Amino acid sequence: MHSCNIQLPIGIDPYTTQVESCPPESGIIPHLMHFIKINSPLKRFSLPLLCDMAHASRYTREQLRANQGIELYLSLLDDEDWAVTALDSLAVCLASDNEQRKVEHALLKAEAIHKLVVFFQSCSDQSFVHILEPFLKIIT
Repeated sequence: MHSCNIQLPIGIDPYTTQVESCPPESGIIPHLMHFIKINSPLKRFSLPLLCDMAHASRYTREQLRANQGIELYLSLLDDEDWAVTALDSLAVCLASDNEQRKVEHALLKAEAIHKLVVFFQSCSDQSFVHILEPFLKIIT
């Protein structure tokens, strides 16, 4: 059962190690993913949280990957409002990929490559400038 009551600490620096591992350790990632899947009104809060979590600790990125976070970021490439943020989150996850290369393997699947190619082919002139930095992170 998913509750619509999400309590987040307010007034705490989100970039401290203690705070950035708190949401994944509390099991919030599957709930946030569920809100997105069912197109809940909480989706508008879940998306930025999940995209920002890619910039947190290695543990957080592992939890995202384990809960289909990479697939979520790839699916967001179809959404004009979230595509650049999702690409940046993918780039951060790939750059931080450990020696097991789990993110790299996920991005080398045919469906992932297809989504990335379609995204780059259909990218508008206005957003193209914004995807250059995340794209550079991906290819280096």
